[in-house]
Amino acid sequence: MKKDYFPQLISEICHEHNIKLDILQNGLIRILSLNGEERGIWSKKFEINSVIATKIADNKSCTYEILKHNKIPCVPHKRYTCHYENCVCYLDKISVNNICHDLDKYKELILKPENGYEGSDVYRCSHIEDLFQMLKKLQKPYSYLCSSPYYCIKAEYRTICLNGIPLLSYKKTLPFVTGDGKNTVLQLTNQKYGDIFPLLLISKKNYIPEIGEKVTIGWKFNLSQGAKSSPITNPTLLKKIQKLSLEAARSIHIEFASVDIIETISGDFLVLEINSGVVLNQFINDSPENYDLAKRIYREAILSMFAKSRDS
Repeated sequence: MKKDYFPQLISEICHEHNIKLDILQNGLIRILSLNGEERGIWSKKFEINSVIATKIADNKSCTYEILKHNKIPCVPHKRYTCHYENCVCYLDKISVNNICHDLDKYKELILKPENGYEGSDVYRCSHIEDLFQMLKKLQKPYSYLCSSPYYCIKAEYRTICLNGIPLLSYKKTLPFVTGDGKNTVLQLTNQKYGDIFPLLLISKKNYIPEIGEKVTIGWKFNLSQGAKSSPITNPTLLKKIQKLSLEAARSIHIEFASVDIIETISGDFLVLEINSGVVLNQFINDSPENYDLAKRIYREAILSMFAKSRDS
């Protein structure tokens, strides 16, 4: 089971700054008290963002509509209402027809929960039958699903923004295995990720890569599903990513969030989504020094909560 660093980080920060910390609902709610003022953290969401900004960020199609309204380049998302019969999800005929139309237009779609996270229940669909299969596989009930065109992605980037300042930006690379000249891709995947890795490319599972040969085994850039983070070393690229991320965050009036941007193989940079809950667990796992980076980010967020109260 992967470690959740968040409780430890928040406790350390509160202790170092003489902030009283009360933990409720088995850690779902944290009440922070400083100099007679109280502020809260719910899950990974801090009492910095407005309710409206949080709701917009937590709904991919709403984020898209505002980004489009502000002429910020972004990935289109369409929302569809989920219906249920005998606990099985289905979409109405108009929704299915709209998805069919987009399949004809884009050839391949990504279908996912409107308010999902960490790549759970996210599928690539190239035929309408894929949609029906996806609906049967959903791990839990959702109110809405959304669709977006599938892009051939060169890289994905994430920026953590706080009060109009980029605190951290990094690149995400797809999960891969490295050949040893003896084992198949499937065997190497089981050795590296375990035998339940969900992103294996079936067409390559029996291939035996040469020594040192890298084979990409997934298409999702979620750190929780095997992707890895690394620094953005090109200063021009970093400036471009951070500028677009801040524009996106500003457009929905969110103060503390992570912004994901894709770079397509054709050279376009598009905002994929904005996350109101800043999660850094897997980022910490990727490198020992990332713990201190994560702690600095959460510290600045916590102190900002109390600073905003004094300013108002």
